[in-house]
Amino acid sequence: CAIQSETCADADAEGYNYTPTGCAEHVNVEQPDESGECIDWINDFPNHGLPEMTYDSELVDENLLHAPENLKRTGFCIDENGQATLTLSDGTVFIGQDRDGVVDFRGVPYAIPPLEQMRWTQPLVKLNFAGPPYAFTDFGDACAQHHHADGTSEDCLNINISVPRDALEEGRLVPIIYVVHGGGFNHGNNRWRSPDLIKKEQVAIFNIGYRFGIFGFYTLPEIAPGPPFQTNWGLQDPVAAMAFSQTYGPIFGGDPDNASFSARSSGAEIVWRLLTVPCAWPYFKRVNMMNMGLNTEYPLDHTPKLRDVVYGELNCSDTPC
Repeated sequence: CAIQSETCADADAEGYNYTPTGCAEHVNVEQPDESGECIDWINDFPNHGLPEMTYDSELVDENLLHAPENLKRTGFCIDENGQATLTLSDGTVFIGQDRDGVVDFRGVPYAIPPLEQMRWTQPLVKLNFAGPPYAFTDFGDACAQHHHADGTSEDCLNINISVPRDALEEGRLVPIIYVVHGGGFNHGNNRWRSPDLIKKEQVAIFNIGYRFGIFGFYTLPEIAPGPPFQTNWGLQDPVAAMAFSQTYGPIFGGDPDNASFSARSSGAEIVWRLLTVPCAWPYFKRVNMMNMGLNTEYPLDHTPKLRDVVYGELNCSDTPC
């Protein structure tokens, strides 16, 4: 595995410690915290220095958070109906669909669903799919939003992956373009697809679903111990998707060592803000940001007022309600 780029050396000089990316196994990326000690952040995202993420073992199978050793793709075929089958070294089978030379794997979950007690928490990256065949032939749900009700839910942390068929057939890895959709941080979906671009430029599109609105940017009341806020899960979700892609990107034919971001509007604002998050830097080399402005930031002293508005609309007096 090669270091991502020369800029990593510059970052090392500033005190950031990088682990090479691109291996077909779980890659730990460490970043010093304020005390100077490194933390493994992939499934312990440093949310502004908040305490270590905890979760109920009855809700989350810890085995899902660890990738099988030496995981790799061992087989690929397409039948007469265009059904594409990927076989993994641990016996897992992913099923996609060939559409005129582009193979789609839709609704691939990259994180544990943020439901119930997992709502308003940092994403937990899903790294193990052992079990029956997974049919990734239909879009997963878009994230819950007020614009559209059909086909939306809180179980929305999925990636729609589109790859040139010939690259999969030849065992080649092609550059990844991570796409983050716009929508003013309150609506949108990750279903954009560009087959001509994929075939002509030989790239893989990894279109990321992420939480927005109240589910992505609500601010929890003060928690102890730790800083007096917890929020911005919508910024953490794309980083979790890229962490997922360090293991599963090569299996789907994408090269995580040659990855770019492309985003517009609020999606581009997310990418802009990720440029200020060192633990996201090892995962992409280039960005393409369109139609954006840094115009949705609120000072922390506004959060109690915004929270009170939410409580009022829902006739609640606290977050558990």
